[in-house]
Amino acid sequence: MAKDPAMLWYWNDWTGGTMTLTRHQKGCYIDLLAAQFNQGPLSLEQVKTLLGTDQASWTVLRAKFKKKVNSDGIEVFFNERMVTEKEKRRLFSEKQTQKVNKRWQKDTPVYTPVIPKIENEDEDKNEIKNDFVNTNSKKEEFLTNQKWKEQFCMAKNIQMAALEKLQKEFIIDTDLKGEFVDSYKRYFTNWFNSKHNGTHKHSFTKSSVRKSSGAEKLLNSLKDDIAALRPGQQNN
Repeated sequence: MAKDPAMLWYWNDWTGGTMTLTRHQKGCYIDLLAAQFNQGPLSLEQVKTLLGTDQASWTVLRAKFKKKVNSDGIEVFFNERMVTEKEKRRLFSEKQTQKVNKRWQKDTPVYTPVIPKIENEDEDKNEIKNDFVNTNSKKEEFLTNQKWKEQFCMAKNIQMAALEKLQKEFIIDTDLKGEFVDSYKRYFTNWFNSKHNGTHKHSFTKSSVRKSSGAEKLLNSLKDDIAALRPGQQNN
């Protein structure tokens, strides 16, 4: 642990404890306390070195220090209050360090590696199979929903045979896939309006409608059939 650079200083205690000292003696006292804070208990030789020509002050300041023999058998002097305050400061600093370390460990997130999912070929095959089944089911419902077909015929004023023929052409002529498989009726209505009106403004898929010359020829022939099949109309 790094050496503590500071400690608490109680000014009222200092003033009360040094009231009978001269200012010169107070200065010598401060030097001795500072040396003890940095070096620990002081030998008599160290005291003499610190005081220099002020050796006479030691006769008064000696009462502020206690004496003991260190591990080397040398008599050393120390101020008991200085030892107490320095130890209190050390314990406080250690406690604060423990709190910081505990909080750091708590706040530091634990990294958990994410293992990428390995694609399952069987799952992909099943998904494709399911999409195919769903698409065919929707297509079948589009071709056989009699109630919708009747409503469409009434709304567009065409015969059922003509509608069914157009439905088959629509299935061949378009490329409805993925999210569009549940919209056959809606896209067919747009397709019918576009074809019947002779325009090509609608796009039914991501890749657009695939055109073929055969489908175009079939469409041209169907226009005549539709006109002929309209209720109440006669061929010219």
